[in-house]
Amino acid sequence: MDAFEHRHTYHVSIALRILPLVFLLAAHVSAQFADPSSSRNASNPRATRSTKPVVLRNAAIYTGDQSAPWAQSFAYSENGIILHVGSNKAVTKALQQAGITDVNRVDMKGAFVMPSFQDIHTHIPEAGINSISGLFCTLQTGRSVKQYVSDLRKCAQNEESSDSWLRAAGASLYAFDEDTSPLKMLDEEFPSRPVIVLDDLGHGAWINSRAMKLAGIEGDDDPQGGMYGWDEAGDFNGLLFENAQQKARDAAKLTYRDMYDGLLEALYIVAKNGITTVSDAGGFWTRGIVDLWLDALENDDVTVRAKNSLYIYPDMKLRKQLRKVNELYRNGKGEDDLVSFNTAKIYVDGILGLGTALLLDDYDYPLNEEYPRGFPYFKNSALKKYTRELIKNGFAINFHSIGDGAVRKALDVLESIPNSKKSRSRITHAYMIDAADDARFKKLNVIPDFQMAPDGISKSYQEEMSELIGDRAYELIPTKRLLAAGATVTISSDWDADPISPITSMMRALQSKRVPDLETAIKLWTLNPAYALRHDDVTGSLEKGKYADYVVLSKNLFDIKTGAFKKVKVKKTVLGGRVVYEQ
Repeated sequence: MDAFEHRHTYHVSIALRILPLVFLLAAHVSAQFADPSSSRNASNPRATRSTKPVVLRNAAIYTGDQSAPWAQSFAYSENGIILHVGSNKAVTKALQQAGITDVNRVDMKGAFVMPSFQDIHTHIPEAGINSISGLFCTLQTGRSVKQYVSDLRKCAQNEESSDSWLRAAGASLYAFDEDTSPLKMLDEEFPSRPVIVLDDLGHGAWINSRAMKLAGIEGDDDPQGGMYGWDEAGDFNGLLFENAQQKARDAAKLTYRDMYDGLLEALYIVAKNGITTVSDAGGFWTRGIVDLWLDALENDDVTVRAKNSLYIYPDMKLRKQLRKVNELYRNGKGEDDLVSFNTAKIYVDGILGLGTALLLDDYDYPLNEEYPRGFPYFKNSALKKYTRELIKNGFAINFHSIGDGAVRKALDVLESIPNSKKSRSRITHAYMIDAADDARFKKLNVIPDFQMAPDGISKSYQEEMSELIGDRAYELIPTKRLLAAGATVTISSDWDADPISPITSMMRALQSKRVPDLETAIKLWTLNPAYALRHDDVTGSLEKGKYADYVVLSKNLFDIKTGAFKKVKVKKTVLGGRVVYEQ
């Protein structure tokens, strides 16, 4: 396909054969489990906290505390701190002994209560923005350049204004096979209006010449960490891959109001799914994400503990970027300071479907002949310098590593840095891990963070990927191996590239036998991510002295078959004693 013609030559045939499965990994433009028609204000996620201590009684409480996993009751203060956990009688007696008599008692009538979920890899506010209709022109996957241009024309005709950016998302850019340059075809239809089309993978974009000018893209040499597409004549064809797309995304960013609405929508969906802690894995600070979150905090609109990332741009000057992200570093503490920016997001490689995931050995069928083992975002020296300096300044590192070569590179860098263990850095996705590296996760205190997307763990996906990487495709997402090696494993959603629901994520983890039992699955969504985010001393389980972060479900997960998890609903989500969602 001409996505990488001339300088970056891809093989069209294999790209077309893997097309259906690559779509399944797409960054969908519609939010999962979202209800865009619901009014965020009507649901009032900022529900007031009780003015008295609260006692939950007659409940089936799974505490997540290994020493006392089950309880009937627990009480928490008006400030949202758990006072006592145990039987109805024991909690009542403990409160009386403490002189606490004026309380709000809630008869749970046997309802199932457990620690709320913590999603350490999600994309907020982008996921919320994608769930609001009208902000992007939604495109279907698997269409030709001509068909996409026609779709864009219709979108433009339906808009009230034609003097701003035309933004679209969902296109399959990597399978373009027309002889005509995608850039030229877009220019013919939109000669003066800037257009950006985001792909269905989150790893590419398509722009016209007007957008190219506004973004300051010259289309000559590839930027560090990114690649341009070229036509047969060696000219830029309008396609941007990996980090090469970021300048265009910056130039085409939405208005502050739209971004803020997207944040609120995302927070509503997060609470609706029983999640009270997130780590925003985007972190594109050049687009005003930090101010957005801090304004929401000031407005009392934040309904999660946000332990967010800052994206490290591979093509930005190292010292300049380090100064900036260190200025943006924030380690919020307490109920009045819910927002942190204490994690750095570093991409080590790309993705398997584009042949940009970095492998230890060559692809069986390389999509890019220039990179037979995949594509590294950073030079080794820069990767090590960034990691060392960021950890020294208090950051944990969230490495995007999909291939086994990228996983090893991240582990090697952390091993070379004294005291990196204390940072509790993590490697997310980790689709491929060489068995020789399994024990290094525990040794280096590195958290492997997996996703249980319905498509990523499917046998059909493995079969399709086997055309690229052979038998290695049947060992993807080795959660079971890493658990056996003693690593502190976590599961996250990567919403909205994948569904957000932790409950169905646990269902898939159990059904695929990647996790041995429900207790482990819950731990991978609660206490272990709390450890990774460095606040397990106050969250992750229902214990005395921790915050009352909990969720009430419609069914007791321990009493039903795993396949029935998909019918379980979140009835109530509570953050530090505040009800942030109620069905």
